[in-house]
Amino acid sequence: STALKEARNQGLYIVEGPGDVAALHNIGVTNVAAICGTAFTADHLQLLKMLGIRKVYFALDWDEAGSKAIHRILKEELRFAPGVSCYVVEQPSSGEPDPGDFVLGMINDPDCKEPVDAGPSFHGLTKTPAFDWVISRISETMAPEDLCEQMIPIIASEEAAVRRELFIAAIA
Repeated sequence: STALKEARNQGLYIVEGPGDVAALHNIGVTNVAAICGTAFTADHLQLLKMLGIRKVYFALDWDEAGSKAIHRILKEELRFAPGVSCYVVEQPSSGEPDPGDFVLGMINDPDCKEPVDAGPSFHGLTKTPAFDWVISRISETMAPEDLCEQMIPIIASEEAAVRRELFIAAIA
């Protein structure tokens, strides 16, 4: 299918619900799948890897539950799928709570005089590598063993030895 081919080439966006998928499909973003909540597991990662998808962009709702789910996935599930690079799609500055609302806000913007091509705007949202996303949320007072527990799965999942070495140097 076209969506699978696009996901293999460009990566796969993971969103929470079918409404987000529908909104993104409406603007031409077809490399997207919904997990219907926040229950994303190592089995999902293994399946994506088996399908040849090596980049995953987590665009879960930009709220506390979505953030906690991403943190859990990166800490607990990522270790089971080495070679899959994960990124977190950051909330847009306009403040919408989820990808579907971001798209609908762009399409329905009353100040916009011409039709908006929201696809490039969605693709243009900041995608923070998993390592950077997690490290930016870690307290400087965290015990070294706790830091290692959180970061080792992310480091181990990185395919490139050079990047693994850079990650290790960063947490040192």
